[in-house]
Amino acid sequence: MNFCPRCGVRTVKGVEANVPIPRQRNWEEELESAAERIGEEMEKAFTITGQELEKAVRRIKEKMQKTPTKEMVNCTKCGVQNQKGTNFCFKCGTELAS
Repeated sequence: MNFCPRCGVRTVKGVEANVPIPRQRNWEEELESAAERIGEEMEKAFTITGQELEKAVRRIKEKMQKTPTKEMVNCTKCGVQNQKGTNFCFKCGTELAS
């Protein structure tokens, strides 16, 4: 045997035969490398998400500018503005005067 089957240490026979010691896994390096890759991928995802949100906001703003302004009425109970023609306040539920 060139290595102890229990602890993995190279035996005298292994040393005499000049058997190389296999590369041991370095868990800390592997975890650090994985964490770096995860961080890079998350940064890419956040960048793409931010760009998509900016596009969506631009589209919404454009649509809002094209939408004609509707007349509004104030709720007599809570004062919130509601679109004219609605029957009840969207905030407090009070019936609105037509």
